[in-house]
Amino acid sequence: MSEQKRIAKELDQRVAERTRELAEANEALKKELVAERQRTEAARRASDQDSRVIVGSMPGLVAILTPAGGVDAVNDELVEYFGRTLEELQQWGTSDTVHPDDLTHVIQIFTKAIASGEPYDFEVRLRRFDGAYRWFQDRGLPRRDASGAILRWYVLHTDIDERKRTEDALRHSEASLRAIVETTPECVHVIAGDGTLLSVNAAGAAMAGASSVDLMLGRNFYDFVTPEDRERYRAFNVSVCAGQKGLLEFHIVRMDGERRHLETRAAPLRNDDGTVAQLGVARDITARKEAEARLRESERHLRQLTETIPVMLWSATPEGAIDYCNARFLEYTGFDAEQLMGSGGFTKILHPDDLDQTVQEWLSCIRTGASFRVEVRKFHAADATYRWCMANARPLLDEHGRILKWYGTVVDMHDWRQAQEELRQTQEKLAYMMRVTTMGELTASIAHEVNQPLSGIMTNAGTCLRMLAADPPDLAGASETARRTIRDANRASEVIVRLRALFSGKELTTESMDLNEATREVIALSMSELHRHRVMLRPELADDLPLVTANRVQLQQVILNLLRNASDAMVGVDDGPRQLLIRTERDEGDRVRLTVQDVGVGLEPHVIDKLFQAFYTTKSSGMGIGLSVSRSIIEKHGGRLWGEPNDGPGATFAFSIPRVPERTTGAALVMRNS
Repeated sequence: MSEQKRIAKELDQRVAERTRELAEANEALKKELVAERQRTEAARRASDQDSRVIVGSMPGLVAILTPAGGVDAVNDELVEYFGRTLEELQQWGTSDTVHPDDLTHVIQIFTKAIASGEPYDFEVRLRRFDGAYRWFQDRGLPRRDASGAILRWYVLHTDIDERKRTEDALRHSEASLRAIVETTPECVHVIAGDGTLLSVNAAGAAMAGASSVDLMLGRNFYDFVTPEDRERYRAFNVSVCAGQKGLLEFHIVRMDGERRHLETRAAPLRNDDGTVAQLGVARDITARKEAEARLRESERHLRQLTETIPVMLWSATPEGAIDYCNARFLEYTGFDAEQLMGSGGFTKILHPDDLDQTVQEWLSCIRTGASFRVEVRKFHAADATYRWCMANARPLLDEHGRILKWYGTVVDMHDWRQAQEELRQTQEKLAYMMRVTTMGELTASIAHEVNQPLSGIMTNAGTCLRMLAADPPDLAGASETARRTIRDANRASEVIVRLRALFSGKELTTESMDLNEATREVIALSMSELHRHRVMLRPELADDLPLVTANRVQLQQVILNLLRNASDAMVGVDDGPRQLLIRTERDEGDRVRLTVQDVGVGLEPHVIDKLFQAFYTTKSSGMGIGLSVSRSIIEKHGGRLWGEPNDGPGATFAFSIPRVPERTTGAALVMRNS
């Protein structure tokens, strides 16, 4: 029993000892765990401190996030950029830190990354302290412990705003370039060295007869080139792909079978893979080529015509050099074609006095493109003389208005000019005859005009003698009577002077004259005859009428003829007054007009066109040359003479002349002075 107690006691002692040892071991282990925990925490704090130091010193916008995604720490550069405190940055999801247009997308990506623990990378616009948004690339990486648990998130914000702007500008530039290429009316294409069509715009597809670009890409362009041009085009493409620029004309057959003529300008283009292709711009020149062919055919027919037509024909380059004269031209002048070719060849056949003026006129037409027309004397080989000719030329223009060629004619007008001179002399003789005839018809009026002052002279002379014979003589009265005698003598002299000027046959010249004054002189000469025919003349002469440069005698002859015709037209008017109106006034275009209006028999429509023909008259005793000569006179003054029926009884005749006649061309002056 005692042995059992002893054993039990020893066992209790051992248990107590083991328990004490175990308690001591546990206490030691607890102290060791606490120490280890303290060491771990210190290490973690040291690591976090090191991380913050590293983050704070990094040259970028850096943030440290908690495992749940909360903002734990940021570096000074990030604070400086945003201009906000750490507490404000922690509320980035509900503030304007992220651009409103990007916020929803950013939250989705960020939330997914935090939940999955996967790194994230996206582009976002972040608000700067001054309110401006700039593009950033936002990268986030998790830091894990040994067990794989996320300890922290490290986030780097990289400013990519300049890159984004550059990329946007590049995309815009590429879009603009693509728009230009797609809208240009010419074919823009890229062709590989083997002929494969790598790129083409819509115009190029349409040029080939394809309904879309997709039908063209990948096809071999050589298949479109006609067989006769294919090898030539292949060599051209190889040359361009070897680095040479080039220009080529060739033919293609469209997908619809139509044949077209193209012109391509090409340069080498280096691709991204290092290969070189042809970058070309092609235009359809079929219409131009057809026009050129028609022009060549037209020129061939023209040359056949020019060699057979009995007219002198010639042509010149756009610069004015003679390059062709037909056989009639060479035969007329007696020169060989080689002698007349070139810019100065035609001067050999011109009269020396006409040379300078003709050359100046020709050079002016070449410069302006105006038609060439000149009268000039040219050498005539048949009789070795110079004969008057009319030279004409007109430019042939292309569709852009550029001069391609000058074509001209030369017509011998020497005999015609002589006939015109003879006609002019005949007209002057007829005009003089008409004045003489008119003088005879106005004899009674002239006698009355002269007799009035002569009668006054006789009366005054007798009165003067009686006053001198009185006792004592009446010297004062005699002096006054003598003065009246001188006045009447001057009146008679003026009548004679006007008559001599009007009916003289001497050479006529132009002068600055008053049309109203010339009209009054004609009225004075005609007044007696008008009274005899019971004509009531009403003059309406404009006060502001300017002087005109004209031949006074010739205009007075026209006015006198119109007055006499109007008076004769009213001879049969007995049922009312015979009223005659003569009016002067300004006309459009710096011209003056004179109008004579009567209430006579009027004009029938079929008569108006014949009135101004020579020897046509409606009078039983008329010669029929008055109106013909009058129109010739007015036209020489650069004017116009016409007649028309009145709304009521009678007719109106009028002429309009320029105040200063237009200057004649130099060529015409040369001809008149020759």
